[in-house]
Amino acid sequence: MFSLPSQLNDFFIIFLGLVIEALPFILLGVILSSLLSLFITEEKVLRFIPRNKFLALLYASLTGFLLPVCECGNIPLARKFTMKGIPPYLAVTFLLAAPVLNPIVVFSTYAAFRDIPEIVILRFVFAFIVAIIVGYIFSFAKDKREIVKETSIVDCHVEHAHTHSRWSTFMQNMQSEFAEMMVLMVIGGLIAAAVQTFLPRQLITSLGTGPVISIVVMMLLAFVVSICSNVDAFFALAYASTFSSGAILAFLVFGPMIDIKSLIMMSTTFKTKAIVLMTILTLQLVFVLTLLMNLYVS
Repeated sequence: MFSLPSQLNDFFIIFLGLVIEALPFILLGVILSSLLSLFITEEKVLRFIPRNKFLALLYASLTGFLLPVCECGNIPLARKFTMKGIPPYLAVTFLLAAPVLNPIVVFSTYAAFRDIPEIVILRFVFAFIVAIIVGYIFSFAKDKREIVKETSIVDCHVEHAHTHSRWSTFMQNMQSEFAEMMVLMVIGGLIAAAVQTFLPRQLITSLGTGPVISIVVMMLLAFVVSICSNVDAFFALAYASTFSSGAILAFLVFGPMIDIKSLIMMSTTFKTKAIVLMTILTLQLVFVLTLLMNLYVS
């Protein structure tokens, strides 16, 4: 038997702990991304794309350091890039890498897992490997129309009038981004707290220690929860004591790249076949890399 009042108390303590710990990084991420959006435009980023394919893939995968927005903002950016005429495979590379390979995520991941350095390092190594490989595979598409929709190929020459000052634009961006990330963090925190509190500990442990099933469970959780990559490290931290290192990495790498909300948003720009291929390739690569991690650690 269990005491419901006691469990509810544990639930709220875990939930509040997750949200309070993540709050400073939500604020930092919102402020930094809003500031950079005023001074670093996509046009400036496009100007320096190398002509060599491999250097271009490398550049696209690291562009998130210049435009550090979460995955919700990266998809519209990828759409703009295709409209500006860059090869779609570079947009795919950027789309997969940017949610993880940016300074805000580096900082928040370190803050959450500073006592487990292999998680911090391998999150970015794995994300880089996956983004480069998937982007390279997409580079063999014979026609860009196999990847992106017609409406995303033609550049839009209509310039919108700037009716707002830079300060008001900054404040509007910051408010909307903060509200969106807080909603996702609260939802994710509620799920994490509920799992930690109400599911039998023995069940969680049995799922979390299996080298294969633990990865599958955490990838599925990442896909469903769809939490912002700026704060997902704190969500994953709640499972660090019961789930394998490979499973935690699977959550931290796969979730920002492919989840429910990102697939819906991708459909505005990419063809269905391209989205399916992107999802399958990402899933397979993340699974193999994190399984190797589990087998190596064990």
